[in-house]
This record gives sequence, structure tokens and C-alpha cells, in this order.
Amino acid sequence: MNQAASFGLLAVGGVAVVKALTGSSWSDVVKGTPGAVASTGSSLTSAGVAAVPATAAKAGKAAAAAAPSSSSSSGGIGDVTAGDLASVAKAHHWDAAEITAWVAVIAKESGGILTAKNASSGAYGIAQGITGPGWYAGYGGNSTTVIGQLTSMGNYIAERYGTPTAALAHENSAGWY
Repeated sequence: MNQAASFGLLAVGGVAVVKALTGSSWSDVVKGTPGAVASTGSSLTSAGVAAVPATAAKAGKAAAAAAPSSSSSSGGIGDVTAGDLASVAKAHHWDAAEITAWVAVIAKESGGILTAKNASSGAYGIAQGITGPGWYAGYGGNSTTVIGQLTSMGNYIAERYGTPTAALAHENSAGWY
């Protein structure tokens, strides 16, 4: 596995751990509003340092159970599968490294959830189309299917940034793409 893919999987795993520990939704964690860590259950103070391995193991198991079925090892995220990404990426001639960058953008924007909605801006779907579901038609796709949303997102990224790597660089510096 290449370094970029490893970092992408690490990011998805980190989101899963925070989600599991806080009980927050995927979109809240990805947007940086994970909520508070629950104060119930095992605590390190009751068993001291000896409790660290058991507590870490519980968190890992909870994160694995909470992860979307198509995330990490399959190369997908949320409702998006690796096959969906590969299909749309092929039309843009994007390689595995570009797909990994694309997954990172998706993770930050929506967690790959088809119906994710930002209550404050109205942004919608996997790509978080800023004008809601209608945004997808403007970029050659539709808002009702994963492939339709990925098609629009891919076209938008290609038009505005050229590649997912460039879109991710902007996402990381500005907090949006």
C-alpha cells in the first residue's frame, strides 16, 4: 500500500475512533464538532495505568463496529464503494493516488453519506454541493445516486482544481474545496 493510501485509511480510522468514543455522527466528526467524550464506562483512574491496554482495545473494537461497511479496507467511505470511485475516476484518468486524495476530500466534506446535509449552509450530499441537490445537475450528474453525485463531484474537481490532490490541498488550507 502506498503512503497516500495509508494516510487516507488512517484518517478514516481516526474519524471512526472519535465517532465511537463520542457517539457523534460521521458528518459531525468530519466537520470537527464531535461532542463530548462520555464519562461512563471504564476509566483510567479506577485501574491506573494498567487499564490503558483494555481501554484502548475497547475503543478500537467500538470504532470498528461503528465504521461504515464500505470504509477503509475496501477503499470506499460511507455510501461510496471503491468500485464507484474507480468508475468515475477512470473518466478523468485519475490514478490510485488521486482516488486516495478524493476519498480524503469526501471524508472531510460528508463522510461519504449520500444524504448528508449542512444545516447552516444547505450544502448537500457526498460532495456537499453548496446549493443543495440541484448543484449536482449543474455538473453533469444527479443527487439521487452515489454515481450521480460522484460524477458531479468529479466534474467539479476537474473543472476547478484539475485533480483531487489539488482539491485536497485547498480543502486542507481553506477548510473547503
